[in-house]
Amino acid sequence: MTKSQHVLFTAGASLAIAFTSCSGPKTVADVKGDQEVISIRNELQELCNKEHIEKNYCGIGQGTSNSESMASQVASVQARENLAASVQSAINARAKTFGINDPDGNALEGAAMRAIANVGGEITDVRAQKVRTMYNKEEKKYTVYTLVTSSRDAALELAKQKLRSSQELAQIQQTLNLNANVERILEQEPAPAQGN
Repeated sequence: MTKSQHVLFTAGASLAIAFTSCSGPKTVADVKGDQEVISIRNELQELCNKEHIEKNYCGIGQGTSNSESMASQVASVQARENLAASVQSAINARAKTFGINDPDGNALEGAAMRAIANVGGEITDVRAQKVRTMYNKEEKKYTVYTLVTSSRDAALELAKQKLRSSQELAQIQQTLNLNANVERILEQEPAPAQGN
């Protein structure tokens, strides 16, 4: 072993001993890679499922940046986008269920879907329920995770308002002589997906 190799080996061994002997319990911020993302996302999803899902839609977002405020903004925007997608998916599923199960459904479904097309993006009742901020010292980056919720009732009411004010739906009802109350379109929850 040459002198330079001996110095490198000694320095490496000293660093290894320093890191292993001084390290306390790992914080999530010290964990690298996808494991960190999965654990916090799971934590927030569990929080949503345990405390919020019955009365609210949820959205989870993640943002990473050298600036904590920028990471927070990105996480908030992504959480709102995911919340909007969740709301839109649920409202669309209700309209499709109506289209399948109601005698007037087939005639009204397309117009109803167009009337409620942007419900998710127009939700204003959004509340931040939990924010987790991590800092990676090696990369000098903040990662912020945010859970936001919005009331299911408020989203449903917004969708019903859109149906009530839809000129296209009113015209179809008049043309086809349908007396359907348009709010019926969103009353039935879709059946849960059957497992294989």
